[in-house]
Amino acid sequence: MGCYDETQQKFQSFFNSPSYAAMFVLGMSRNGRTEWKTKEGINIKELEEKGINNL
Repeated sequence: MGCYDETQQKFQSFFNSPSYAAMFVLGMSRNGRTEWKTKEGINIKELEEKGINNL
């Protein structure tokens, strides 16, 4: 879906959760933790499970 890198800061100022941002972009209810991915294809959920909290 989206790439969670340089756009992260812009989205954080408009949306209070990754799911709300994904829902806005796709026009349907989505789990933002699994939809947004890094350039390497790692989603937010995987980053959180690895303990990488500086999102």
